[in-house]
Amino acid sequence: MVWQRSAPILAAYATMQAGCVLPIYLITGGHDVEITDEPTTKELVMLTIFALTVPVLTAVGWLVSRLRSNRARAIAAAISVAVAAGVGLVVSGTGQLANDAIFVALVLLLTATGVGSIAGWAVRMMLSHLASASALAVRALPVFLLTAIVFFDTYVWIMATTITGDRLGLQW
Repeated sequence: MVWQRSAPILAAYATMQAGCVLPIYLITGGHDVEITDEPTTKELVMLTIFALTVPVLTAVGWLVSRLRSNRARAIAAAISVAVAAGVGLVVSGTGQLANDAIFVALVLLLTATGVGSIAGWAVRMMLSHLASASALAVRALPVFLLTAIVFFDTYVWIMATTITGDRLGLQW
């Protein structure tokens, strides 16, 4: 059961390996990248890959978490580990297999102890509270603008006394 519950994070890890690490390795040939001036086309492609990594990982993890059957999740987890191991072999050789095994063992341990569930709950609560706070800020914004900008801004009062009605009409 822990294997199936670990499928979303394992799928996200495999996506990072296959969608970010491998393309960057193939583009650079395993060399370091240093962008000093105007980025070249290769560097722009790498920056685009970096920018898309987190949204794609999130989407893949969410999609795998929506799989209903335990069998489908187990298959997704197994394929994910195989993909990550394959990319590790291509990029770093057999030394990466130990790192992948440690990562999988750590994910299984954290899933078994419930850390993933607690972290997921915390993220959901944070997003819901952030949405509530933004709604509150939108409702409070007119009061803030009225008091801070209109009543306490000297420049608004100076402008109001010096600007003509025609000029004020052009501003709207």
